Amino acid sequence: MLLLKTRLSRTLRTIKSRIYRSLKVADDLELFERTQHGEGCVIRNPAHINDPSRLTLGNHVFINDGFVALTHGEISIGDYTLLAPRVMFLTVGHDYHYTGREFRERQTPRPIKIGRECWIGAGAIVIPGVTIGDGAVVGAGSVVTRDVAPWAIVAGNPARFLKTRVPNSLAVLP
Repeated sequence: MLLLKTRLSRTLRTIKSRIYRSLKVADDLELFERTQHGEGCVIRNPAHINDPSRLTLGNHVFINDGFVALTHGEISIGDYTLLAPRVMFLTVGHDYHYTGREFRERQTPRPIKIGRECWIGAGAIVIPGVTIGDGAVVGAGSVVTRDVAPWAIVAGNPARFLKTRVPNSLAVLP
């Protein structure tokens, strides 16, 4: 386990985790085997990640409090992406044609991919199989049911395209 310039709170427990430089984690968050974090990430308490081994964070990702990730499928979050409070990523759904026990057992996991430099607003929900392109913004309370183009701004339930965001040519990111 690599712990370089890492600030960990007193109640953090790690089990064979790979933690890179400058990861800051709030109280009571557990990181499990094969969790992948880039440098400079922040995960605020509380956060619920049912299978952290399926969550991959790029560098300088900020996850605010109340994050929920149902990681039956893979979730990847690109560099410099910001998640506001109470964002939910759901990688599994059910086939509603089935009933009873069969309904509960027939889950279809699909990955969620979030690009670099994205901003996901408070209370947004992203459903299975969605890709959000680099630089996209998702408005607060939105339900993202389909892919979002790079540099698009979307909002609503379901999330709809509002306009294109102009990349900041002055920003210099590694």
